[in-house]
Amino acid sequence: MLNIRQQNILNELEKHSSSFITSDYLVKKFGVSLRTIQSDIKKVRNFVNETKAAEIISVASKGSKLVIHDRVTYHKILERRGKDLSNQSDRIRKLCILLLNQRRAVSRQFLVNQLFVSTSTLTNDLNEADKVLSEYRLTIERGSKSGIKICGKEDDKRKCLLKLGCLESDQDHKDFEGREYTRQEIEKIVVSVLLKHRYHISDTLFQNLIVHIEMAIERMNSGFSIQEDISENETLSWFKEEIDVAEEIFSKLRARFYFDYNKAEVVNLAIYIKGKSDYENDDYISEEVNSFILEALEEINDKFNIDFRQEIDLRISLALHLIPLLTRIDYNIQNENQMLDQIKQSFPLAFDIAAYMCLLLQRKTKKKVDEGEIAYLAIYFNQFIDKYNDISGKQRILIITSLKRSESVLLRQRFATWFSKEISVLTLLNVHEISSINIEDYDVIFTTEQTEFAEKVGAIQISFFPSGSEYSKIKLAIDGFKDKFEIIDLFHQNRFYFGNLHSKEEVIKKLCSISRDKVKEKVNELQEAVFLREELGSSYFGNEIALPHPINPISVDTFVSVVLLKNDVTWDSDKNKVRLVMLVAIEKNNAKVFQLWNYLSKIIQESSFVDNLSKNPTFDNFKKELALLLEEYI
Repeated sequence: MLNIRQQNILNELEKHSSSFITSDYLVKKFGVSLRTIQSDIKKVRNFVNETKAAEIISVASKGSKLVIHDRVTYHKILERRGKDLSNQSDRIRKLCILLLNQRRAVSRQFLVNQLFVSTSTLTNDLNEADKVLSEYRLTIERGSKSGIKICGKEDDKRKCLLKLGCLESDQDHKDFEGREYTRQEIEKIVVSVLLKHRYHISDTLFQNLIVHIEMAIERMNSGFSIQEDISENETLSWFKEEIDVAEEIFSKLRARFYFDYNKAEVVNLAIYIKGKSDYENDDYISEEVNSFILEALEEINDKFNIDFRQEIDLRISLALHLIPLLTRIDYNIQNENQMLDQIKQSFPLAFDIAAYMCLLLQRKTKKKVDEGEIAYLAIYFNQFIDKYNDISGKQRILIITSLKRSESVLLRQRFATWFSKEISVLTLLNVHEISSINIEDYDVIFTTEQTEFAEKVGAIQISFFPSGSEYSKIKLAIDGFKDKFEIIDLFHQNRFYFGNLHSKEEVIKKLCSISRDKVKEKVNELQEAVFLREELGSSYFGNEIALPHPINPISVDTFVSVVLLKNDVTWDSDKNKVRLVMLVAIEKNNAKVFQLWNYLSKIIQESSFVDNLSKNPTFDNFKKELALLLEEYI
């Protein structure tokens, strides 16, 4: 396969096919060494000779020349090779990068020659490219005489180029070692300036800042500068320190890399630095941010029954991350996260908690928070979740009941019989007696009737005389998952469906429908809560598996419903395909049950799980495959 430079060399040979082209000409044209050009010509010659419709002739002292024997066959072969070597998405990516790097409008023929496609294919690709570019407020302007060009703001073009990975793709036609050296020089200068100004930035986000600056330098060197006017009165007062830092960074970089910059570039970089800064000093945490975090953690405790409110370190970490995040949201420069899929698969509960916090943030800012940013917050939460999964040792149990003391003997006896090894303290109290004890002395609280007080203390509802069907629920609250069968019992034949469905909406509605035995009359409420969670971000977790779930607990029992598809279904805007979809419903007020996510993550990471199910798409085989997988972990 020819790389971009080699394709351009072939274009040059065809353009000048009536004469020879020297290696020196190509060296100057592409800015690489003679040895590189000689190697490229060898590869181009082999590529052309394989067509049998043309050949490259090289003559000492004259250079190289393309001789086409059968022009129609030659171009048909080139187009077929082009289709074979890259799919449409790759072509569209190359088309966008090519147009974004043009200083003026170009002709259709230029694009056809550059991309090795037919005119009709180019037309289709331009339509698809328009969709990609529209996400960055960019459009393709097409004129029969004026040519084709991309219109929009320069900072949006840079965001698009970074999203398309243009800095990495440039490695095809620029010296890789040279690029690495350039990046290291940028890092040295940026570090020296930040240290001088005592301006803190985290290691993770520091890399993003370097890439942002590298892109800015590359664009300015190519003649593309930010020209938008930004009112100094609007920015200088808020960004004064950042503007000083940005000015010094560009000044030192200009002396090293010889490029010109303007005031708009300085302000743009200052805004970016403001958005990337960590605000390490606690004094920067405003009362507004602190209040939001406390309110969010209160809601998280209510929805997930995990209380982070006393975790001061977590609150500070969240505040230091939220302040620059708010700037990023405001200026539409939210971070990409290369670890997004891995974080979702490895820490699904932490990701879900972070997603809920970002839902609250969206309501506050009226702007959507990207999944990449949610993943960063998930890392903070995951560090503090482990302590809530510690289920070792004896448990202290409180049961709030309206039963008279004489009537509670059976209830006490049931718990003592079932959980004698797990319980160290078992107290049964009437609601009116609660004031005599300290709630915090107990690990798990149950109630036989749902009252305002029981709801407030996070009590788990049980019946007056728990039957065998409630055993798993109560044991899970006391002891967590102890063996694979406790997890397998969350699945049921009646909540397993195999068949054809044609959209994500159909799948979710089907899952909610087959869950009726668990949620009773709350099917519509469950459906609404699941769709609301999907608005926050895709529940696709990889390996053709999606795990939709309600934004907050709906049912009184924990269960999982399953749809195994004969056909795959497009699940999200990233065009991820799914064949296995599991609706995960977690009961309210049972912190231990959240361990389920740890085990579901093992399913997500098993690449062969869906294929094994598809070979024998029955519920019995599903249980068998699930048991085999869980055997390794529990």
